[in-house]
Amino acid sequence: MRKDRVAHARILGPLPYNPPPMPRVAPLPFALRTAAAACAAMLACTGPASALAPVEAPPPPARQRVLSAGGFTGEPILGITVKMLTSHELLDAWEAGFGWSNAAADGWQFHVQRQWHLKELRRSPQGVLTFYLGAGGRVKQAEGTRFGVRGSAGFNWVLPAVERRWEMFLEVAPIVDVTPDIHGFVNAEIGLRYFLPTPTR
Repeated sequence: MRKDRVAHARILGPLPYNPPPMPRVAPLPFALRTAAAACAAMLACTGPASALAPVEAPPPPARQRVLSAGGFTGEPILGITVKMLTSHELLDAWEAGFGWSNAAADGWQFHVQRQWHLKELRRSPQGVLTFYLGAGGRVKQAEGTRFGVRGSAGFNWVLPAVERRWEMFLEVAPIVDVTPDIHGFVNAEIGLRYFLPTPTR
């Protein structure tokens, strides 16, 4: 019997291969097919638009007022003051004052100084309190013209902290006249300045 099968295979050739039938997959429900098609259409429509949409840049930092003007009292008895913040960090400034002084001799005096805000002592939404030192010069017209060197130490209270509208200050300033003779004095003053809308930094 085996020899007959071999002879039959040599004559007819190998029998054709019939693979087993694949398991039949149940079709997706109509609602599921519809939802999948809708999602694919939405992704195709919104994908390119979102990819091409411009990226919004973050808003620039708010510009700060840097020029303030106001008045003071103490010694000199009464005067006006102007201050300009100069550094990008708003920690350095030039300040000038003009007023009537009765220390030693009555007369008008003018001073100018460089200020360095060295230490932030307190910060809140209502304001910022800083400690500063200053150095400059003074000219006084009383019984002749007197020239002197002037130092200062004081406290600044800027309010509000972000918008910078008002600046209160308390300052003590030792002065040494060098012409026409050498004399030492101490000025002490308290004042208020308002930040002008321009310029800004």
